[in-house]
Parts: sequence; structure tokens; C-alpha cells
Amino acid sequence: MKPQDYRFIALGGGNETGGSCYALKFGDSRIMLDTGMRYSQDHSLRIPDVTPLYTDWGLDGLWELDALIFSHAHLDHTGALPVFMRSLHGVSIYSSEATPDMLSALYHDNFFSPLKRDIASMSDTFITLKYGETHTLKDFAVTLYPAGHMPGAAMTLIENEDCRVLYTGDFCTFEQYTVEGAEIPDVKIDALICESTYGYSTPPGKLNLYHIADRINILLAKSEVFTCTVRNSGKAAEISAAVSECMSRGLIPEIDIWVDAMCEKSCRACEKWGTRKIFSERVRPMERYFHGLSGMVITGRPSGRMYDLQLNMSNHADSSEIMNLINITRPDRVIFVHGVPCENGTHHIVKEVRERYAGAVEAVHSMNLQEINLLKE
Repeated sequence: MKPQDYRFIALGGGNETGGSCYALKFGDSRIMLDTGMRYSQDHSLRIPDVTPLYTDWGLDGLWELDALIFSHAHLDHTGALPVFMRSLHGVSIYSSEATPDMLSALYHDNFFSPLKRDIASMSDTFITLKYGETHTLKDFAVTLYPAGHMPGAAMTLIENEDCRVLYTGDFCTFEQYTVEGAEIPDVKIDALICESTYGYSTPPGKLNLYHIADRINILLAKSEVFTCTVRNSGKAAEISAAVSECMSRGLIPEIDIWVDAMCEKSCRACEKWGTRKIFSERVRPMERYFHGLSGMVITGRPSGRMYDLQLNMSNHADSSEIMNLINITRPDRVIFVHGVPCENGTHHIVKEVRERYAGAVEAVHSMNLQEINLLKE
């Protein structure tokens, strides 16, 4: 095989955050990694542009893909699946064992009922892979590794006799309240496709219990009930677990935590696949209405009528975690995705990789619809 037989293209999520969708020309195989949507007001811009697969790679349709592999069940990595579903008919879809449950919960929270049924039907057809077990698919092998980030998140190792590629998806190596940190495979790889959401800046990281306790005690002095609005329901489980930990340590008084209907299913999926029990005597599904409740209400929909607990958290790797990943996997080439070229953005970490490894590791920031060789010339 020649280097041009191993190519990468970002169909979305290249030099942007959101819309993650990547394609690999991997010898004789064509592989898609994630099918995310963008968080955009313009509906025409939300979906990845798969045109190059037809015009440049010669596919007649997405049904000719050899595999679709999901890294994890967040909308910016899975949200375009409803649009592509029929075109993907017959394509083998792979994920971790937890991802179908997490995906079903996510779509339950975000889409209308007819689409929920379609998604539930498709998630039932996923081929789930255990972490650490290698599976041969056509002329390549796939191994998933825990990526941290959220329950079910996976790094994907794709390899054959000519090339070995690791796609991180979203990852973090620090332990959270509901999921352990990433397990990085100790293998030499040719190409690392790595998220760079925070670029060279320092994300807030794991929730700080003392900060949470201070904020909650202030709110409790003002009102018997307050809300905590979350953007995605995976964070509902993480916040619930962190607040429960605050109570167990005596940092805040015993309060009830109510999980609303928008977040309950995802919390139950996190409880099933994560590292911590979520529901308890103190953490319960919310009644239909706020009336008469006390304590904290975790909701996906802001009420505008109550005090709201604002928490800053991140489940993405910072630059030091990314550099450690590079040290362990020793890639010849790093392709940074899911990041923007702004101040302290991805171009800064590209510069550091180039300077630190003095040409031994080639680093590039992908651009949407730009092909990049996976192997060195």
C-alpha cells in the first residue's frame, strides 16, 4: 500500500467545535468516525458535508461505507445520525457496550417521538464491542479503549499490517464522579487523530466540591428550592453525584435532589454504565410540577422563576493530557480536530508539538473537507 491509500478527511468538526464527522480511507476500506451535528441556528449548516465521499472517494452512497464507529453519545458526535439513517442502511455500526443506552437516552431527551422510535430501532442494531478486545472487520481490526469524558466514551484503535491509527473522540484522563479517566493504549501508532477542544487553554476540569458547597449554601440562604440547568443530561448525573458527595462530607445540609423528566433517562443510563449510583432516598425523579418541592431541581429546561446554580465544568483533556497521550503512543503524525485556531487555541498546541519533537512528530490542525495523509511520505 502507498501513503495515498491511507487518508483522512474532516467532514465536520475539523477546525471547529461541534459537527464531528471524520472519514478514513484505510487501504481498501472506507470508515466513518462519528456523525455529529453543529450547535447552529442555521439548520442548513448543522449537518456534516459528506460530498467529498462521492466526488473524491468514489462512493455512490453512504451505504458503501465499510463501518461507522461512534466514539460516544453526545449530539456533536451523533446528532446527524437521524439525517443519515436511511443512507446508512446495511452499514455495520460499532460502539462501546454503553453507547446504545446512552444514545437512546440522549435522543429521548432531544427529539420528537417518531424520530425517537427510529433511533431506538437503529441503536438496537449496533454491534457493541467490549473495551480492550480486538475485533477484525473486513481487512482491518478495531479495539476500543475507555476515553473518560462520559460513560461509554471510547478511543478507537484501527489497524492493519500497514497502518495503525488512534482516534481519541473526546477524552480526559482525570477521574470524574461518574466515570473513570481514559486508559491510553501503550502502543506505537502511525497517526493520532486527537481532539483539541480547549486547545492550549486550561479547562475548568472536574467539579470542585468546595466551590459547589459555597454556591449551594448561598442559594439555600435565599430560597428553599433552586434549579441547576444542564446543557446535556450526562452532566445531570455528574452534578447529582457531586452534590451527593458534598452532603456525605457534611459540606452542605441534607437536601432533596429532584431530576426532571428531561434528565432522568440519561441519569439512569449513567447509573447503569458509570461508576456511581445516582438515585437514592435523596436523589429522585421529579414530580410533574415544581409546586411544593424543596432542595435542588436538575433540569434541561431553565424555568426563569427560580435561583439557578451555575457550575463550570469540563470533561475534555487539557494540553498537558494531550502531550502525555503523544508521549505514550509515539505517533509519527498528529491530526488535531474539534478545535478552533483562536488565541490559546489549537494552533498553539500544534506549535508546541512541532517544537518539542523537532520534526519527529508532524502536527497539523485539520480543516474541514481537506484531505490529509495518515502516513508519512
